[in-house]
Amino acid sequence: MPVQSKTTCISAQAGQSKFASGKIGDIVLYCPVSANLGFTPSVLGLTYYDDTAAAGNHVTVQLIKMDMSTGGIASIVTVDSNNGSVTANGKASLTGHEFEDTFDPKNFAYYLRIDVVRNSRLANETVYGVALQD
Repeated sequence: MPVQSKTTCISAQAGQSKFASGKIGDIVLYCPVSANLGFTPSVLGLTYYDDTAAAGNHVTVQLIKMDMSTGGIASIVTVDSNNGSVTANGKASLTGHEFEDTFDPKNFAYYLRIDVVRNSRLANETVYGVALQD
């Protein structure tokens, strides 16, 4: 089930990102954030499946901004499935984090970095959706 919001980067209807059977590693996805959101985001949400609390197996999403005059990059907020509930029986979970930042798309470019990390072939990590909300 996708997160209900004004901005969704990945949804269950459009597809999901997870590992092929028996594969391990880090899937990294980058999604640009529109300069025309129409609101100042203050919550980053993550809809995921993570059936283990074992270290090295999780889903994260970061909101990152880049200063367009200097190229400097800063992470604003990170949401980690390890800070949410362990999922089971094929049911996704939702976790999020509130944050404060001046949304300034004239001087900064914003994007979301999503990592799906699996170090155990027995773990099941999936990202279903991420969302910025006001």
